[in-house]
Amino acid sequence: MIKNKRILHISNFDIGVYKPTISYYSCDSKISLGFIKNENIVKEFSYNDILRMNSFLGSRKYFQKKGMNTLFRTIESFQPEIIVLGHVDISNEVLKKIKEISKDVKVFCWYVDPPEISRMRRYKVIEESIDALFLTSGGEILKEIKSYLTKIPKIYFFPNPVDKSIEYLKSFENSNHEYDVLYCGSDSRYKNRTDFFESVTNMTPNINWFLAGLMNRPKVYGKKYYELMNKTIFGVNISKFYPNTFDFYSSDRIAQLIGNGLLTFNQRFPQINSLLDFDDRTIFETPEELAKGLNYFKNNLTEAKLVAKKNYNEYHKLYSSEKVCKYFLNCLFDKDLDEFNW
Repeated sequence: MIKNKRILHISNFDIGVYKPTISYYSCDSKISLGFIKNENIVKEFSYNDILRMNSFLGSRKYFQKKGMNTLFRTIESFQPEIIVLGHVDISNEVLKKIKEISKDVKVFCWYVDPPEISRMRRYKVIEESIDALFLTSGGEILKEIKSYLTKIPKIYFFPNPVDKSIEYLKSFENSNHEYDVLYCGSDSRYKNRTDFFESVTNMTPNINWFLAGLMNRPKVYGKKYYELMNKTIFGVNISKFYPNTFDFYSSDRIAQLIGNGLLTFNQRFPQINSLLDFDDRTIFETPEELAKGLNYFKNNLTEAKLVAKKNYNEYHKLYSSEKVCKYFLNCLFDKDLDEFNW
């Protein structure tokens, strides 16, 4: 085990500027926890918030000097051996300055959004300054990304992690659920989601839905989100685009819903059953397929809970934050990867 490293995790921890209740179940928090469980020291730096809080205009793009000086002072005092970059836009000049302050530091990035090449520009501008990039996508798109980001020596897939201190619910153990199906998302930029869910709800008249973030319904975050997961037997995981053609890629809802014990219905994506041995009735491409699966398990709740429990146990075993972060470190330091099944 690679341990006792000083790790500076520069990401978005929502320390009080925007949506301060979200980050406790985000990948950012789970990754920090995973490094700690591997016996490392982790200092978190909420990059966008620090920039906004120190900007004259409250902006992360303008008047950055004071916020950047806070970052540089943090690095001077902490002297990290590893810097982990979450979803932050940081310049190559800043990374060069960081490496002047902390001479032998290793830098890697993680990325959990859709992997279109256009979104990789944030890494193109810093590719000469980072040692590795990890994405929740694999297969052909990973090959394309490697051919685009030719100066990054290591580019790898990683699965969306779970952590039992965050995904602590076991919805399948509950006997009385207030709702049958939960979907929390947004249709503000993806109008086809509205059409999709209107079709599914029309084909499931005996199912009690809770929809948030679409069809003019408010979004749900934080404690309310957890309360809803605990009151619901089924969850729906659909990504930001439809259909999903990227190998292994899924919204991180897959970890949140399965990890909290809901029987999760996943939008089909290439290699889905390489990630977990899912019941075919819980995989869908069309509204008709989703409706058919929901109607079946609504009428077979005992079976539904058994499948949810199986998925919960397998996902927590295979993709814990501790195991995922051990993988990060082994990749970074060229250690053995045989124990990882992805």
